[in-house]
Amino acid sequence: MGKRSTIEILFIKNNIDLSLLGAGIALHKALHSAKVRTKHDKYYIKKGIKFMFNDKLTLATIEVIQGDEEFWRAWIKQFEIWKRKGNDDDKPSIHRTNPDGHYEFGNIAVLPKVEHLKEGSKIVLAYENGKISKYESHSEFMKETGVKQSQMTKMNKAFKAENEKRKQRREEQQKEWNDNRRKG
Repeated sequence: MGKRSTIEILFIKNNIDLSLLGAGIALHKALHSAKVRTKHDKYYIKKGIKFMFNDKLTLATIEVIQGDEEFWRAWIKQFEIWKRKGNDDDKPSIHRTNPDGHYEFGNIAVLPKVEHLKEGSKIVLAYENGKISKYESHSEFMKETGVKQSQMTKMNKAFKAENEKRKQRREEQQKEWNDNRRKG
């Protein structure tokens, strides 16, 4: 048998089911990313957002697993969905329920990566059957309308392609106008 990882050793010492090791490693990586954001991301620094778990990440991982069973169960569930589907959009992520609050117990929840990324998104306006509807985020729009992420991705690509065509037409028109002006 090869060398055991630090997380694996801590799972053994703390009697945590080794079949959940993959979820634990993913949580460790997510906690690392959260800690790095609080130390280096200008937005987090300006807002004063702190990483309130143990400064040593391996111990922070165990602290979260043992300190918030509901969070850990939700993490395992989302981790299993991610592994089963193989879609990076389903990867579990740590979401601060109060965006101005710290990474701490009572202010963390589990969200699939795609929903977490969309949380800070701009308002979505949808036009259907002569009515305009307003949604506070892409995730709210998808939830309320039943539109899937893959459909949103296709729509975004189509919008980007159309905008690129419009930009090219404007540039061509501007070039033609400038050429005519120089000749005239």
